[in-house]
Amino acid sequence: MRYGFCTGFATEPLFSFDEGLISAVMQCGYDYAELPLYAVEALPEAAFASFCGSGFRSPVSCNLVPGHLNLYASPDDALEAYFRHALSRARMIGNGFVIFGSGAARTYPGSMGKDEAFSRLVSVSRRIIVPIASGNGITVLVEPLRRGECNIINTVEEGAGLCEAVDDPSFSLMADIYHMESNGEPLDELREFFPQIRHVHIAEQGRKLPADGFSPYISAALDILRILGYSGAISYETEDGNKAAALALLWSRI
Repeated sequence: MRYGFCTGFATEPLFSFDEGLISAVMQCGYDYAELPLYAVEALPEAAFASFCGSGFRSPVSCNLVPGHLNLYASPDDALEAYFRHALSRARMIGNGFVIFGSGAARTYPGSMGKDEAFSRLVSVSRRIIVPIASGNGITVLVEPLRRGECNIINTVEEGAGLCEAVDDPSFSLMADIYHMESNGEPLDELREFFPQIRHVHIAEQGRKLPADGFSPYISAALDILRILGYSGAISYETEDGNKAAALALLWSRI
């Protein structure tokens, strides 16, 4: 079991690159810091080389695609150039997994139907994302996002459906308990799709770290994961706060 902290919601501006926060996360005892990949991709070459030289390594990054690179409108050559650069950098910082949430990039326009958008996601994933990811030894993990944040792939069941349609071992599923709770999803989805879940995010509502204990929904989700024998990585994806106390609380539960 590995325990991490996603930095995106704890930075100012949001989802930016913050070496000071990364250092603070590691000093609190976390196994890794989970960074927004598109922020890492945007670093100038010299800054990225210096960062790599610092010895930073993480098993996972989140935020695969920046919002300006819409997956339905961007030409293939622009998508290929971005993914080649981003995923090669992901490999260089030790990523075995990259999280495919990216609500803005994944949101389809009103002029497109949901079936057409789903087909486009499957096509882009099969033709572009998966070959580049697998060539870098990386598995892409679909992150279902709460309704209102993205208009496609909102539930764990829908995420599993996208994985089934893409049908490649380098394209799998993760579960974000915050999004599940926001949607009102039954926790039985964790049991049903447990064999496909490779990574987990948690956050209290409002993107808060837990204070005195976990809320009932998150507590029940952690119990299910523990009983099922989950042994992958789990990351807080929250605002900043008492990271050390939150880590100790997580240690005590799973």
